[in-house]
Amino acid sequence: MINVVRIHLDNDIPIQLRGVFVAHEFFHAVQFTGYDPGEAEWWIEGTAVWMEDEVYDDVNNYVGYIHHFTDCPEWSLDNSNSDHEYGAVIFPKLISERRGVGQIRVIWQGCGVQQDNSVMKVLVETSPGLDKLKSFQDFFKSFVCANYIKTGVDGYEEEADYPEVHIEQRYNTVPPNNNQHYANRPPDNIGSPVPWEEGNFPNGSPIWLPHLACHYIRVVKPVQIDDRTMLYFNFEGDGEKLI
Repeated sequence: MINVVRIHLDNDIPIQLRGVFVAHEFFHAVQFTGYDPGEAEWWIEGTAVWMEDEVYDDVNNYVGYIHHFTDCPEWSLDNSNSDHEYGAVIFPKLISERRGVGQIRVIWQGCGVQQDNSVMKVLVETSPGLDKLKSFQDFFKSFVCANYIKTGVDGYEEEADYPEVHIEQRYNTVPPNNNQHYANRPPDNIGSPVPWEEGNFPNGSPIWLPHLACHYIRVVKPVQIDDRTMLYFNFEGDGEKLI
């Protein structure tokens, strides 16, 4: 059996980007004919964009997609809305930078064996170590941190062009404006909890999080506090249900 692949490009695609588009579409052909055409959209498109940079490393066209992901960290990694899945390229980017380019193939091979939207299960099964679930959870935590830090050994190789993550809520000393905002009232005494505002953040997004998502919250010490201060954070939820 011979598979024939035809890739048609629009004439209005700039010449310097045509190779990038070919790499993207050709990898789709590899995914669909060699592995699993029914895989999750975020992994299909995320790794196709990833392949663009593997073939044409100096073009960095993929960077233009990343803001679709970093603008909305409260959305699940596996969310698809015609934009977010392309920005999810930074997840396979981190996998290949931390664990080698061949790891992407290993994951796709696992998807090919299990078929039909199995990538989350395969990501856990192909994680290193004996405790596969914990290993995947630890990697996702490092992914969340890398998207904020961007630079250095805990960030990305091409971090200079990456957009900043959206910081959902800030605690500051000025009256609330934009996405800055206070708790309901001060704590009753040292060590007592500060009631968190329920419902939505100022921009309208919910405080609750779905799986494989996060909020970035920057806490700035109020000018009224001169002494050493300790902050305690308590989060409710089932941390085991990541996938």
